[in-house]
Amino acid sequence: MIDIRSDTVTKPSKEMLETIIHADVGDDEYKEDPTVNELEEFTANLLGFEDGLFVTSGLMGNQISLLNHTNPGEEVLTTSDSHIKNYEHGAASFLSRIQFRNVEHDDGVLNFEDLEKQISKSMYHKPKISTVAIENTHLSSGGSIVPFEFIEKLYAFTSQKNLKLHIDGARIWHAILEEEKTNYGDFCDSLTFCFSKGLGAPIGSILLGPKKFIKDSREYRKKIGGGMRQVGVIASAAKFALENRNKLLDDHKKAKEVFDALKL
Repeated sequence: MIDIRSDTVTKPSKEMLETIIHADVGDDEYKEDPTVNELEEFTANLLGFEDGLFVTSGLMGNQISLLNHTNPGEEVLTTSDSHIKNYEHGAASFLSRIQFRNVEHDDGVLNFEDLEKQISKSMYHKPKISTVAIENTHLSSGGSIVPFEFIEKLYAFTSQKNLKLHIDGARIWHAILEEEKTNYGDFCDSLTFCFSKGLGAPIGSILLGPKKFIKDSREYRKKIGGGMRQVGVIASAAKFALENRNKLLDDHKKAKEVFDALKL
C-alpha cells in the first residue's frame, strides 16, 4: 500500500542515510558547522537571496519572519485559508502579538483591488498593516501555483506601500519546476521552504532574506529555542534532498496520471 496522506511521511533513502553518516559537523551556535553553512549559502544562491538560516520547521521560519517584519498590535494581510494564519497553532498572536486580515484571492493570487481596500481601511481606527504574506504553492487551493509574474507585481505594490512581503514557500519547488524562475530574492523580503515536503528530507526548513534580516533572525531563533549544535547531520539530508529535487518531475508525472484516470 502507498501512503498518500502527505508528502511529509517519506523516509530517508539508503543514499540519504549514507550522506548523514558521513556529514562533517561542528557547533552551529558558533556558526562552526560546515555542512549547515554550506546549505545556507547554497539555498540562498539558488533563490537569489543574500543569506539563509537553517531552522527546524516551516512554522519556525514563518514566525521568525513575522517577528522581524511586524510590531505588536499590527496586522498581516493574507488569504483566509493560509497556513500562516490557520495551521500554526496561533503562533503569530502568541509570539508577535499581531493579527491577520483576510484578502480576497483566486487560488492564492491576491486581489489587488481588495488589497487597496484593506490598506485604506487601516488608515483610521484600525490596526496598522505592516506585512503581506502569500503562500506558493497555495495548499488550500489544492497546491495551486502562484505565477511568478504576479509575485513581481505584488512586490512592486508592497514596496510602493512600504509593506514587507513574506512568501511561505513550503512547497516552492513545485512552483519553480513549472516556471523555471528562481530569483525570488529580487521580489520579496523573506521566504521559507521545507526540506521535508516534496523533497523527502526527514526534517528542516530554510529561511531566506537580506543579511541584516538573517542576522536578526538568528537571534530570534535562539529566543524561541531553535538554536542547534552539531546539526550538520540534519542539514546533510536536507542538501541531499535539494540536490535531487528534479525527482519532483516524477511526482508531477504520477499526479497527472492519477488526475487523468479520475477524470475518466
